[in-house]
Amino acid sequence: MDAQLWLTIQVTPNDLTPSAPVVAEGVLVKNLKSEQMELLLFLGFIYFSSTPTYAGFFGFKEVDGELSHTPFTKTMGFLGILFAGFLATLYFLGDYNHEQEIGHILGTLAFFAFGVVMLLETFFSEGKYDENSIDYKTIWKGRKVIKWEELISYKNKGDQIRLDFKDGTTIKVYLLMGGYGYLLDFLARKFPQM
Repeated sequence: MDAQLWLTIQVTPNDLTPSAPVVAEGVLVKNLKSEQMELLLFLGFIYFSSTPTYAGFFGFKEVDGELSHTPFTKTMGFLGILFAGFLATLYFLGDYNHEQEIGHILGTLAFFAFGVVMLLETFFSEGKYDENSIDYKTIWKGRKVIKWEELISYKNKGDQIRLDFKDGTTIKVYLLMGGYGYLLDFLARKFPQM
């Protein structure tokens, strides 16, 4: 099955190399093969699942003072396990390149492990904070309740906020958690000197 798709692509001068074609905005891409269309739809779904619209569909709303994973991380976990199941099915049906059997098995295990870790993190990590303390729980390190007066530093690394406390405890809050932005604003307001 062939399909047509309109693409809008922006090219900056840094993207231009002798092998990189210049693509104008609004190019009509004709005769995409079904595999290419399926990949574009899959990537579109991944992008859509990271939007607030998708999160709202599941009733998720970020709340000031609460940290919890968004539906995006749950979706990625389920997709990892689903894809591992698909690869395992291909393996048991013998429908794969037999010269790359080890790679196929390792890829299946990697997607399964990714899915399991994402789901464990999603369902068993959460936190709350107020003006006095932070209460943060992960499946890996358990529950930590620490007063803000014990905080010696915090660092925004872009994909995570790292909180270091006097007793040596470190708490990492990842970008994929709902409430990340609220926590960052709270820390900037409460600890302007850090």
